[in-house]
Order: sequence, then structure tokens, then C-alpha cells
Amino acid sequence: MTEPTSPAPAGGFDPRTAPLAADELQGRIILVTGAGQGIGRAVALRCAQHGATVLLLGRTLRHLEAVHARITTRHGAERAAIALEHMESLLSAMGQGPGLRHARKHLAAYVDHAGRASSPLRNALVTAEDPNEARRLIERLFAHPEREAAA
Repeated sequence: MTEPTSPAPAGGFDPRTAPLAADELQGRIILVTGAGQGIGRAVALRCAQHGATVLLLGRTLRHLEAVHARITTRHGAERAAIALEHMESLLSAMGQGPGLRHARKHLAAYVDHAGRASSPLRNALVTAEDPNEARRLIERLFAHPEREAAA
């Protein structure tokens, strides 16, 4: 670890240098925005390394898929999911109607956390009644945001 650039907070705890047990995050589900690159990618990898199941959210699907592959190769398939896969698992487990209603609540929060709360596509997503429409909107919101302007 690198040395902190500022003094430790009162009480002596500094999260940048605190040791973590291998299973420190075991049983936790952590949503990481910007998980395809940079700090988000590093956070996702580190959380999975310490036992968390990581829900990956980002704008470039191929980057998310690369992070997903790295986590699942090293830690198992149950340790990472991409937001669209999360919706698919809810549809599978709960059925189309209840699964989509439940997924819309989660997806609205993901969109908000990704800084796209004011997007017209967000409103369309949280009111979508058709899973295929929700899939299309997720793709546009997260995988290719530049397409939103063309909509």
C-alpha cells in the first residue's frame, strides 16, 4: 500500500491503509458504478477479492464484461453480475410481471447512482411494462449513452 498523503483522521483509523481480512466483505452485495474502468474497476475487483458479490454498472458493456470475466474467473460465477444480468435473474426467479416490477426499482436506483437521474430514458425504464423494452433501455442507458441524444 502507498503511504497516505494526509494525516490519519482522529482516532487513528485510515481506510487507505487499514488491513482487510480475505473474507471482510463476505455475504455483502455491493453496487459499483463506473465498474468498467479506473477507480470503479479497482473497487469492484478489490471488493470481490474480499468476499463481496459485486453488481457491475457502467457505460461500456465490453469493459464491464472484461471486469466480470476477471472476477468470475478468479472468484466464481456467483461473485459478479452486470446490471442487465441482475434484471434477467429477477425475471427468471420471480416471473415476468413481479420480476420486472422488482427489477425496475433496482434499475431506477442504479440509474440515479450513475448520475443519469434526469435522463428521459430513466423515466421510460422505470415505467416499462415489457422486459424487451427494459432490456433495450438498459442497453441505451449504460452501454451506449451517446445514443440517447439520437433518440
